[in-house]
Amino acid sequence: MRCPNCHSVVGNNRGICQYCGYDIGKYVREVQGGSEPTWYTGMGMEENTADYYRKAYEEERRRNDHFKIMILYTLLGGLLALNLLELVVLVFCL
Repeated sequence: MRCPNCHSVVGNNRGICQYCGYDIGKYVREVQGGSEPTWYTGMGMEENTADYYRKAYEEERRRNDHFKIMILYTLLGGLLALNLLELVVLVFCL
């Protein structure tokens, strides 16, 4: 779910946006006509909503960091392959 105010990814739970402080729960209740969101009912997350968002944020950051590292390794591997190809060409051409 994205915050309707700052458009940051905040997860699929009601609460307050950890980036801008917007009350997402109030917004969802207004959009759904004052009823409790169906994906929230019975989850028991009232007390630890901030913990949920913190964990979701950390998980997303960890996945993004892993993705960045994999891109870096791929680029370095490609450069290594090009250097090896250059060495092979130089050895066989000289």
